[in-house]
Amino acid sequence: MKILVIHPDKQHSILTAEAIYNSKNEIFYFTQIYNDNSLFIKIISFIFPSLLKKFKKNVSTIPIRYIKYNNIIGLLRQIFLRSNIDFFVFLSKILNKIWFNTVFKLVKQLRPDAIISYDFNSYFLYKKIIDSKIKVLRILDLTAPQYDFFLDNLTLNSGRKYDFNKFEKYSIFDKKQSDISIFEIKNADTILVASKLSKESITKLNFPEKKVEIIRYGKDFFGSHNLNTIHYSKLSVLFMGKFTDAKGFNLYLDFVNKFPNSYNYYAIGKFDSQSLYYNQFKNTITFTGFLEKDQLKAFLPKIDFLFFFSFCDGFGFTVLECMQNGIIPIVSKHAGISDIISHGFNGFVIDPNSLSLIHSLILKLNSEQISLLKFNSFQTSKLFDTHHYELAINAFINKL
Repeated sequence: MKILVIHPDKQHSILTAEAIYNSKNEIFYFTQIYNDNSLFIKIISFIFPSLLKKFKKNVSTIPIRYIKYNNIIGLLRQIFLRSNIDFFVFLSKILNKIWFNTVFKLVKQLRPDAIISYDFNSYFLYKKIIDSKIKVLRILDLTAPQYDFFLDNLTLNSGRKYDFNKFEKYSIFDKKQSDISIFEIKNADTILVASKLSKESITKLNFPEKKVEIIRYGKDFFGSHNLNTIHYSKLSVLFMGKFTDAKGFNLYLDFVNKFPNSYNYYAIGKFDSQSLYYNQFKNTITFTGFLEKDQLKAFLPKIDFLFFFSFCDGFGFTVLECMQNGIIPIVSKHAGISDIISHGFNGFVIDPNSLSLIHSLILKLNSEQISLLKFNSFQTSKLFDTHHYELAINAFINKL
């Protein structure tokens, strides 16, 4: 079978391309690859030092048939999209159309049997394929959805009282993004998701359940478990990710506010030093900022519990990273990662609005129980590495 994997920003699509390459299928991978020596890239790297990091990392070491995309258009698209200025967001959508015109030409040239694409990166391509009546299986990968359409099925109790970062404000295009995401779902032949929550949410949009496949992505092993971790007077708890209410950061702050002296509190992620939440909690929470991989690997072993109250993740790379370091996850019952958490065995699954219950659960644990939870968390993480993902995605491909 000839398969085309497309994604303008690489992200975890490279894992999919590599996994399929290791099967007997013919794989083509269309994404952005940058020439570090070009003047344009050097200028962009100087002005936006963090922009290229996620695109330049994880370059495949296996000989996938890469089809490179014009890096100037791709980078401008990213810069405009991240500006959160409505005019530039609009320009990014024009550049998105240019991307899809290029992809569609590639589809006509290669005539693949199946295309694996991603939400917000499939709308125009699907329209062109449908209009042209080209026969190709449309596989929509929603294992890490950009638009959290399933939030409509949940009640999020938040007044944004902590003044979250300005760069997280919602755009005037949100309604349009919702329509785009739903169009992609309605016109996909098969949808890949990472959790039961996502599958349930998609079927509520009247998409046939039998066409929704749960494939939980994996992560390369990241840490090591240290059994001798209980050696200090206070337990340490962590929030890691974007500081938004959809990610549950407001609930983390509520917990800190309720039990300010009970734990050592940490928050990993980009923060706004001028914000209300930072100035209110800077003496209670250690805000580390963004940590590089080596810094994160050195930092995580000091943490006992991860609070993951997200309402919007397909699965949760953050939780897997922490579990690989023997951290005990306390996750929302609304989070996709709750699929692999057995309450009281390798973590806890809770109603994120029951903050006092979380505190009571921790208080009841002795050091032996905490060590066992850490060990079980670590052992569970071994079942969700890239090899596990490779087996799952190829089992799906072989059924097509």
